[in-house]
Amino acid sequence: EVGEFDILFFYKRAVLFFVSEDDPFSLDHHAFINDLFISGFLKVPVYRVDFATSAAAKLAYGVIVPDTFVVLDETSRRVQTIIHPGEAELRALLTASR
Repeated sequence: EVGEFDILFFYKRAVLFFVSEDDPFSLDHHAFINDLFISGFLKVPVYRVDFATSAAAKLAYGVIVPDTFVVLDETSRRVQTIIHPGEAELRALLTASR
């Protein structure tokens, strides 16, 4: 889990996943990401960020709802934001090598 603002520099790209324990979409996507990891298909580092306690990260990346995925480049700049993605969209995002 990413701390309040422990954003590192990445080799290629990474994804911040803003999760709320009260949000069923977040919980479903968390389980889906775990399945991708266990099966060896996860190709992008995913950092789980607690939506309730991450005020600075939410402000920095413009996140206003849980179950938001922020794609970062190697300098930690946001290149894409996806809110409540479908399974196919999330699979494409997290399993593609770039």
